[in-house]
Amino acid sequence: MLYHHLRTYPRFLNEKDFHNLPEFGMFTSASQVQIDVRYEDLISTINAFSKLEPINAFLFSNSVLNDENIELACSRDMLWEKSMQGYTEKNVGMFDPVPQSIDELLDYMLEMSIYCCQQDDKYINFPPILIKDYFNQKEIDGEYFEDGKYHQIKFKPRLDDFEYFRTFKFENLTFRGTIEFRSVCTQPVNEIMAVPAFHLGLINQSKKINEILDKDTIIFNNGYSLYQLRRMFIRSDIPNFVNKEEFKKLLKTILDLASHGLKVRGKSEEKLLEPLYKRVNSLENPAQRVINHINFGEDLDRLILDYSKI
Repeated sequence: MLYHHLRTYPRFLNEKDFHNLPEFGMFTSASQVQIDVRYEDLISTINAFSKLEPINAFLFSNSVLNDENIELACSRDMLWEKSMQGYTEKNVGMFDPVPQSIDELLDYMLEMSIYCCQQDDKYINFPPILIKDYFNQKEIDGEYFEDGKYHQIKFKPRLDDFEYFRTFKFENLTFRGTIEFRSVCTQPVNEIMAVPAFHLGLINQSKKINEILDKDTIIFNNGYSLYQLRRMFIRSDIPNFVNKEEFKKLLKTILDLASHGLKVRGKSEEKLLEPLYKRVNSLENPAQRVINHINFGEDLDRLILDYSKI
């Protein structure tokens, strides 16, 4: 399933608990894909798509932030990390370290926090509590919104509250039994289906992805962690240590793998990847298009019209 939607961050419950975070509401727009994954393939899939995150950052960046200190092609990472969702660091972004077994994944999840539930037809918000601590609480102070205002409430944790456990990992397990891929920005309208096509084409090829990227020395295995690489590739410029022609070859290898996965399905879906091949050939993603457009002083209205073409 493909989700394009706007999310707002929850209202702060207690300002002193979040004194290092900004107190404002905001919106982010993402192209999110959910795909069923077999239990036995879960860890391999999380590993493979975690390794793809620096590549995703280059292919799909489309949320420019330009100030005097930094120019980001994908500002969504920073916005999530600096929002209330990032109050517990493990709730957002990449798995660090990437779990190598189901037990490691479960241990990781225990260090994430829960901040909402629904009981007796009331949607309750409360300050984030680590999962490992939540069910040991006898009573929790929260609040719910009704009749135009917030009301204080005390409630006891229930096992089914876990259904409302929401995290914002790039590879996110959901109560639907899917993996939700949520690191990608919304794309120009006539290129929007490239996102689900890319993920769908690769979903059954985690072993090959891991083999390719584990051996790669173009961007991987150069002393940088996956998190550090993702941070580099969300910027507007390709890192200096990367040979651009070799980088094109790596990107094309991944796209060819995705294309093969789609061809096997026999639905001609591989044509949806054509915009990504163009990005590889030009080494320019949608955010870089915006940046170059602005730097050359071109008309912003024209850019908006180009993005809205069907």
